Amino acid sequence: GANAGNPNDCGTQFNIYTGGRSNLNPESSDYLMLGMMLEPSKDLSIGVDYYFLKIKNMIQTLSASYILENESAYAGRVTRGTPDIAGLPGPILAIDQRLENLGKAYVSGVDLDIRGKVDSAVGRFSLGSTITYTSRWQSQNPDGTYDNAIGETSNTSTGLIPRTKIVSTVAWQRGPWTVSATHNWQSAFTDICGNLLQDDNGNC
Repeated sequence: GANAGNPNDCGTQFNIYTGGRSNLNPESSDYLMLGMMLEPSKDLSIGVDYYFLKIKNMIQTLSASYILENESAYAGRVTRGTPDIAGLPGPILAIDQRLENLGKAYVSGVDLDIRGKVDSAVGRFSLGSTITYTSRWQSQNPDGTYDNAIGETSNTSTGLIPRTKIVSTVAWQRGPWTVSATHNWQSAFTDICGNLLQDDNGNC
């Protein structure tokens, strides 16, 4: 791995190769959704949806840290220069992070949508909130294991998947005038541990 390699590799930003590969296959998926809509009154609606998604041949990129930690298995992905320290590999010049098919992913969760309105002497007030709760987001690694992508950084580029997201909106309307405000909230997550936050053993 990189920890046993050239000391110049530490704390360095590397050149990255991006783009597609000639052997890239399209993704396919199986999708299931169950939902219902309730309207207790003409001024209130509540919608609930459950979703399950299985993605096959998922197109993503391996993280640079994963490639370097498993460099023996991905030697062709790391371009190194001429060794300048006896007995150690040469300095890293570039890392190949082009897109590839990385197996499967499983996603499931619940969406809740609440909408209401109230008429008053000063105008109409409308309130709404959309809540997304992700119960499962697992992406497969090349070795067949799965990473939990909810609230955690991943070996693959799934991006940030918070456990819960809430978007709330309130609006006031009177005649031609409308004023609205939107609030976005998401649950806490664990960010990438940079080199400056690691101890001598590479731990955060």
